Amino acid sequence: MTNNIGEWIQNIKKDKVDQVSIFCHDDPDPDCISSALGMGALLTKHKIHYKIYYGGELAHIQNRVFINVLNINMNRINGDINEDVKKAISNNPIIIVDTSCVPGSGNLRPLINYIPEDKKIDIIIDHHSNNDIKESDRFGSHSIYIKRECGACATLVHEILVENKVKIDSILATALYFGIENDTNNFRIEYTSEEDRYSYDKLEKKIDNKLLSRIISYPLPKGLLKLQKKALETLEEIGDMLVVGVGFILPSQKSWMADVANNLIRHDTVNHVCVMGVIDDGIGIPKKLAASLRTTGDVINTKEFIQTIFGQDFGGKKGAGAGAMVLDDSVTEKVDMMRDDAVKYETEFNSIYNGYVIALKKEKEKIS
Repeated sequence: MTNNIGEWIQNIKKDKVDQVSIFCHDDPDPDCISSALGMGALLTKHKIHYKIYYGGELAHIQNRVFINVLNINMNRINGDINEDVKKAISNNPIIIVDTSCVPGSGNLRPLINYIPEDKKIDIIIDHHSNNDIKESDRFGSHSIYIKRECGACATLVHEILVENKVKIDSILATALYFGIENDTNNFRIEYTSEEDRYSYDKLEKKIDNKLLSRIISYPLPKGLLKLQKKALETLEEIGDMLVVGVGFILPSQKSWMADVANNLIRHDTVNHVCVMGVIDDGIGIPKKLAASLRTTGDVINTKEFIQTIFGQDFGGKKGAGAGAMVLDDSVTEKVDMMRDDAVKYETEFNSIYNGYVIALKKEKEKIS
């Protein structure tokens, strides 16, 4: 695979390409979104149109605030297949940012429904240490694969923009700046690099501080207090791990679990946090077990740990993991029968929760 983006741009201009599709990973975060926006800026410089796509959900409150404040246009491809979008994507060059997963796997699942089997991916940009592209029909010999382990994909994209002399305005600078800050956890993540710090310092001179303040100081929903209260009531200590349950929640509340986890991981001597909740979206709708995992250090491989406990529908990177899985039909039936009895409803959640607490204890003991 090559890495000459300038040559690639000239080639697609010669081919009179009308539009390029930029794909974020599923449930994109600020690092991924800002990386996509940065690649869009590169294309715009050369008068090439682009659209940003994502699968999953923009679940976390701050992520939605991020795109709204910076007015970033995101196109969701989950759910029913849009044939017009599918046709457009089939004919467009494809850029993937912040993941090296093969389309249809890992955190890049919905993309498989939108591209033909023989479609090649043009550019992959990734910063993770645990993702390695293996030769695949999805990647041609002339594909560009840019991968270097560092704190943020936005750092790699910033370097690409500088190298290609792309003007970085205050909106893009703010996006990339926050993407780096967010994914490195304010430079506390172990694999933060000098390149991250360099790009961060350069971008800081161009950011819009008012917009950044609105992103950082996003308002927390009052309903989060109920989740935090339930979490403290169910708290279990497994050595240096805290396990909590937040009860039955709505799909819109799933992202709040990350806020609960992020708050708990900050406590002294706590190195691992697992937050669990059961998504109940109404009678007859399958219930889902959701979990959010936070870790520090290298003791736990986040992705392997969360998948061992909860299954392959869960994923993670160093320090954070999450996901949701559909529970058995029998669970849905029991929950629906008990929903009008607050005591039994609560008891049913505790039964589900306690079963997974036992599984967590066993797995944690193996690691310890």
